[in-house]
Amino acid sequence: MQPHDAVSVVEQLRQTTFLRLFQAVDDSAVNRIWGDGRARNALQAVVRDAAAESGIRFLAAEILLVKDPGYPPSEDRAALSEIYAMALKNAPAVMANPWGLPGMFDGQIAGHVLRLGEAGVAPLRPLLDDPSPVVFSGSKDATYGNRYAWRVKDIAASLIARIRNLPFVPDPEPAARDQLIAHLKSTLDSTPRS
Repeated sequence: MQPHDAVSVVEQLRQTTFLRLFQAVDDSAVNRIWGDGRARNALQAVVRDAAAESGIRFLAAEILLVKDPGYPPSEDRAALSEIYAMALKNAPAVMANPWGLPGMFDGQIAGHVLRLGEAGVAPLRPLLDDPSPVVFSGSKDATYGNRYAWRVKDIAASLIARIRNLPFVPDPEPAARDQLIAHLKSTLDSTPRS
């Protein structure tokens, strides 16, 4: 049986990746860390620990959001929003498929960001200026995603628009998307939310 204190959970998370946890054929790795809910408090402690590595906090958050239907409590939404913004900023270094394809469908991670609601907007806002390309793998997702040269700012814009219930239909051309993003930014600047 795995120990379920925060130190042990962090060590287990250091030895895995998002792909191993969530893209595997079965969910045994997630279940091993989750431990039938015995790791809930330890995972929450990791998410709340601002000094912890952002990637470890992200994996802890993903496990909580997948395994605990009542998560997150309102007091964790701000921290989670920062964690997910950092994960999107780092998306070019990993496969972007779990974020989904802007305007087409939401992946697991995008769905979790949308669950955070308004708390997600402010941390995502700076990413509207991030032109880093994101890479999709596989067949259909990769063909569509890579052909249209999706970027971090496209995913951020799509998520913000969905959270704020604003129109945003991504164009296949990056230059046209830049105009849509500029309009979205001006809308955000003129109608700030608390």
